[in-house]
Amino acid sequence: IVSVKMECTKNIPHDVYLSVGLTEGKIIGRQEEGLNHIFNYEHNDVFRKMLTVKTGLKINSPTIPMDEKQVVIRVFKYTIPLLWKAENCNVIGILHNNSSAIDVMQCAEKKVL
Repeated sequence: IVSVKMECTKNIPHDVYLSVGLTEGKIIGRQEEGLNHIFNYEHNDVFRKMLTVKTGLKINSPTIPMDEKQVVIRVFKYTIPLLWKAENCNVIGILHNNSSAIDVMQCAEKKVL
């Protein structure tokens, strides 16, 4: 269960979106480096799963403005597959707009417990 708590520090006049995903590290596998192959390469920060739609989940609306001191909480549920190592996974959260040039307002990363 992922619980994301967002607290506004100022009024935000435009739409705000939240993207949440899972990454995994310490994955041993093959890596190509030019013409060479490394067979026991440690891959880190491998993006595994998006918990929101790819464009992000719209956070504000006419009934939920993003005003100063506004607190918004969103909860996501996902079962980590058995082949993943939960102790090597992180949750990432990104607050952004959703225009043609995506601007990130805030991001955070936390270990999966």
